[in-house]
Formats: sequence, structure tokens, C-alpha cells
Amino acid sequence: MKTIAIINESSVVTDAQLEPICQAIQVQVSRDFAPAWGIDAKIFQLWKDGCVDTEPPDGAWWLIVGDTSDELGALGYHDTTPEGLPLAKVFAKTDIEAKSSLSVTISHEVLERLLGHHNVLIRIFCGRHLLRRLRPDGAKHQHAEQGAHGQRRPVRGNLSHVGLLL
Repeated sequence: MKTIAIINESSVVTDAQLEPICQAIQVQVSRDFAPAWGIDAKIFQLWKDGCVDTEPPDGAWWLIVGDTSDELGALGYHDTTPEGLPLAKVFAKTDIEAKSSLSVTISHEVLERLLGHHNVLIRIFCGRHLLRRLRPDGAKHQHAEQGAHGQRRPVRGNLSHVGLLL
């Protein structure tokens, strides 16, 4: 089973606010996603205040919750660490400013990373607008947005109506 460490580096979201999001995503992954895809993961929250866990387990994938996106308009994106492990970043302040939902952005990045090694076409919609179509090998289909940094695949816009059509 994969382990995904959700690391809070945000100044606008407390560990206590992030905790129910992590719990809900654990339920989503284990109850809803794993039976359909045969992929489960342990969601592991790292607390910035040091009162609970402060170091990710060895081999864990990282999802970092920051404040402001370093890629214009991106609520989140995923990449890889120097060790080649999956890394996702989401941006709480950018989410708030976009009137979006941090839990939806985190959920989106977690599920997209888990699906990333399967031969499926992922279509990501905002309302009725196709944001991009991805193949798990990283190749983008027509009308796809080109990420500026290699494997980064930014999530843009209001994600309140995101759907994965497979």
C-alpha cells in the first residue's frame, strides 16, 4: 500500500483545519476509490506544530499544502521529487482567492497521482469546460495545456465541479 504524506506548510490553514480533510480523503481513497481501481493508500498528515508526526515515513509520496501558487493560476500540480517519488503541491491561499475548495484540490491531486501509473485517459472538467486530457505516461492529448516545468500538470480554475471521466 502506498503512503501519501500531507505536509502542511501553509500559513492560512491550520493543522486542525487540515485534519478532517485528510480523514475524508482517507475514506474516499479506501472506501470509494480502492474497490474500483485496486489501489489503496494510507493518508498520513504531518503536523507543522510538532504535536503529532513531523517527519514523513520513508518512501512516502508527498503532498505539500502551501499558500500561494508558484505557477500562475494553478490551484495545484504534481511533479516528482529528486528521488523520483510522486510529489503534489496545492495552494490554500490561491484556493481561497479563487473561491475554490482546498479539499477538492487535495482530493484531485491525490486521486490523479494514484491513477498516474494506469493506462487510462483522464479528462478533467470545470463545469462544462475541458481543462485538459492526460495519459498516465505524461503525454498530453490535443488541446492540452503544456506545463512549464516538465511533469507539472496544473489544475486551474474553480474545481467545484471537477469530474474524472474514464
